[in-house]
Order: sequence, then structure tokens, then C-alpha cells
Amino acid sequence: MSARESIFSTTGIALRLLGWHLEVELPPDLKSPEEFKEKPCILLLSHTSVFYDAFYYTLFMFASPKMREMKPLVVTIGTFPSPFLKDYLNHYSIPDCKRRGKSVTEDVCERARRDGNRAIIIDPSGWAEGPGKWRTGWYHIARKMGWGIRVCGFDFYKKKLVIGPYYPAPTPIGELSEEGVKAEIDSMELEFKDEMSMIVPYQPKNYPHHCRDFPKDRNTGIDTERVLLITTIIVFTVWIIFWILFLVIGSGFIIWKIK
Repeated sequence: MSARESIFSTTGIALRLLGWHLEVELPPDLKSPEEFKEKPCILLLSHTSVFYDAFYYTLFMFASPKMREMKPLVVTIGTFPSPFLKDYLNHYSIPDCKRRGKSVTEDVCERARRDGNRAIIIDPSGWAEGPGKWRTGWYHIARKMGWGIRVCGFDFYKKKLVIGPYYPAPTPIGELSEEGVKAEIDSMELEFKDEMSMIVPYQPKNYPHHCRDFPKDRNTGIDTERVLLITTIIVFTVWIIFWILFLVIGSGFIIWKIK
């Protein structure tokens, strides 16, 4: 097993220890993430936890071939601490773009076309806790790319990454007045918020929007997550120690044989 394969298998084990399913829940119109090649889209993220969403997404990208097949570009309002993970996860930072004095919409579209991304993941609220009106970047990017839109997110009851049904692209640029654009954004926002309500968020009682009713026989809150997270950290620590010892002992054996 190569080091790369070992990382993938270890992250898969970590997700299972955390109680999550590796299989991505797809809508009826999408048989496989491979179909993103024929029908690329904007993915509006149900972003309800800054830490856990980023943590699980990182694990899914390493562990799930279906996620890697999508080749998504992740647009966020934050920066990424690790250059390796930033490149591997196709992370796009809005603050970095603004520091360069560029239009975010133009820059995101240019990068997605250049890199051949088949999905662009955006948190439309702008902030994980944002109960107010959504930002509109998702709409303008979808319009400029001519892509349809789906809702996605981590369902903390099902313990699955969920991708919703396909919605056609917004009206092409130049065909609506300014008032028409605003009305279309408002209409689509209501529809996508309703679709997003089907994904059970992290800590539903603190979530600003309604979410679907679900049996309360499974804790989605922080206590369970912390316990499982500690378990995952222990597993990763043991795995790292094992490989360090393997390399040290192996190197020492090779040197001893040479002498």
C-alpha cells in the first residue's frame, strides 16, 4: 500500500469511527458524481459549523472517490492555514482575491474554467451563523458560468453528505432588468432555503432556520462529536507514530546491513 492509499484508507476509517457514511447521498437525477462532467453546477452549502464542516469535508475529500470525481472548487470567506490542503482541496479565498483588487465573480469563473472544475461550492449565507439574507455571489457566478444550482450539506442526523436535486441556471445576462434580477434572486433564495431545510444541521436547536422534523433518538450536538473527534485524533496519532517507528527502524536496519 502506498502512502497516498494509506492516507485515503485511514481517513475512511476515521469517518466510520465518527459514525459517518462514505457514500454521498445523491438525488434521483444524479446517478454518479461522474455526471457532473455533463451537468456542472453551483453547490449551495448548508454551512452550520465552521469547524466540523471543514473537518468532515477534508476527510471526505481524502476518503471518498466520489468526492474527488466531482473536482469541486470551494469558495470561502476565510483563508486556509495549510498550503498543501489549500491546493489539494481546491480552496478559493475571497479575502485573497479582494487583496489582489479583483472581482470575486470574475476570478472564480476564470479559475473554474482554467482548472476544469465541475462544481463550485459556496456558502450563500456568507457566515455559518448568518440568519439573515443571503449574499448574492452564488447567483452571479451561476449566471456567468451558465450552470445550474444544487443544495448540499452535511446531514448531522443521517451522518451523510447530501446533494440535492438540480435547478436550472438563472436567466442569462442581459435578459432581465435590474428589478428582474433582484426578483429572481429573492425567488431562488426562498426556494433553496426550503430545499436546505431538508438537511439536518449541526445543533438544530441553535440553527436560525427551520429544518425538517427528525427523530430525536440520535444526538447531533457537540458532546457526541467531541467524543468521536477525540477517538479520531487518537487513531491518527497512533497511525503517525506507527509510520515514524517503521521509518526509523527500517532506516536503522538498512544502515546496519550496509555496514
